[in-house]
Amino acid sequence: MLTLLRSTTLTAAVAAVAIFNAPREANAAFNVDCAMLLCLAGGWPKSAECTLAYATFIRRVTPWPIEPPLQIWRCPMGASYEGEPSSPLQRLYEATFPDAQRPLQSIPTGSQEAALAPIPAVFRDPDYRPDAAAILQLVAGQGADVDISDPIYDFVRSIRVFDVHARQGEVGKDRDCTRSSSVRIGSYGTQGDYQWRNASLSDLPAAHVGTEGYGGSCPSVNNRSIFVEWKDYSGTYGHEQVNY
Repeated sequence: MLTLLRSTTLTAAVAAVAIFNAPREANAAFNVDCAMLLCLAGGWPKSAECTLAYATFIRRVTPWPIEPPLQIWRCPMGASYEGEPSSPLQRLYEATFPDAQRPLQSIPTGSQEAALAPIPAVFRDPDYRPDAAAILQLVAGQGADVDISDPIYDFVRSIRVFDVHARQGEVGKDRDCTRSSSVRIGSYGTQGDYQWRNASLSDLPAAHVGTEGYGGSCPSVNNRSIFVEWKDYSGTYGHEQVNY
C-alpha cells in the first residue's frame, strides 16, 4: 500500500495539471485548501484554479492578520468514494470538488441493461459529510484529518512564513546608530498543525531582501515584510516576499 501511495503522489505534478484542465462545469465548485495541496505538490501549474489557490495562499499571509497560508484542516482528505482505499491524490480531488457531479459506476445486477446503466458513486462512509467547522472541531483547531506523517507529504512541512521587522539608522547630533528587529517564523508540524516561534534576522532565507547591511556600519535599513517559502513534491524551491 505504501508503494502505491508513493507512486501516486509522484505523479502529482502531472495529475494536478490534468485535474485543473478538466471541463469547467466539473470545476464549478472546489475547496481552495485542497486545491492548494494539489497545486503546491505539482509546482503551482498554470490554471484558473491554481491561480486562485496561489492568490489565496499569498493573501492569507499579507497583513493583517497573518494567517496560515495553507489551512489543511479545511480540506477533508478523509472523504473518499466507495471502492479500494484511495490514494492521497484521489482523496484530494474528491475533497477539492465536493459539489461536482459524482463519477458514475455500472454495477452488474443480472440483466445486460441493468449492468450497463450507470448510477452515482457513493461515499464509503455515507455519514461522512464534514464541513470546515466540523473539521476544525474534529482536530481541535488544526491538523489534517488523515495521517500525513509520511515523507511523501514533506511538501506541506516545507512551507515557512517569516514575519520581519527591521530598522536601523543614525540619529541625533552624535549620529548614534540605533537598531531594532524582530522575526517570527510560522511553520507546519508533522500533521499539518501550524505554529509560530521567535527567531532572528540570521534565520532569514538567502532569497529575502531588504535587511542587507543590518548590524554593519549603520546604513539605513527599514524593512517590514512577509516572506513565504516552500518546496513542491519534487523539491523545487519557491518563494514570495510582500513588503508593507
